[in-house]
Amino acid sequence: MKFIFLGILIGLSIFWVLWNASLSRFWRKLEARPASQFPVWRHVRDLLLSEAHRCRVQLSPVLWILPDFAPNALVARSGNKIHIALTEGLLRALDRDELRAVLSLCLSHGGGHRRRAQTAIALQLFPFASWLQSYPVILQILLSPWIVALNRIFGSPRRVLVADAKAGRSLKAAEALRKMSVLGRKIPLKHWNFALDSLFLISPLRLDGGPFWVFLSQPPVEERMNALMADRQY
Repeated sequence: MKFIFLGILIGLSIFWVLWNASLSRFWRKLEARPASQFPVWRHVRDLLLSEAHRCRVQLSPVLWILPDFAPNALVARSGNKIHIALTEGLLRALDRDELRAVLSLCLSHGGGHRRRAQTAIALQLFPFASWLQSYPVILQILLSPWIVALNRIFGSPRRVLVADAKAGRSLKAAEALRKMSVLGRKIPLKHWNFALDSLFLISPLRLDGGPFWVFLSQPPVEERMNALMADRQY
């Protein structure tokens, strides 16, 4: 009887992992749309491919559009592909050179070998985090730090700075981060939860100052800007 129960538990665990491992299902939940379906985003896809070629990225970039007014970008990695989801607000807020700089940052962050593990964990925790955010604050205080901490294992503020530095286009990247942070503090993201925090180019928790009970996965935006401008690359 114990072995039957253990087999059922293992089977359910495997089903949960496989069910939540689907990136296509994840994008549907976020209401993201593939940019390839919309000719109006063709110039953005061309910029992304150009940056991938310039940065000699070995992985295939895939572009998505998130229906959100807050300017931000989500970077995930699965297999040999980097999935970059830009919000509509980001495309409206930045000029062409700033957008190129943001795409370079996304490719740099997505190319890190730890991003695959971060993505896998985020996919597994996403449903649980969505469920948790509908419950009282006391339950969030108890459980949400564990959600953020699991992704923190594969990412840290120091690694964020290293990935920023590898992207190049420092001055434009710093200006883009400044714009994103200023507007992001005024217009909060709607399509996200704790599990996805470390996958965004600018952590939503960092923009909000973060509740006192979670571990912030990124350094302050001002620190990232200063680091980028200290290593000027034209």
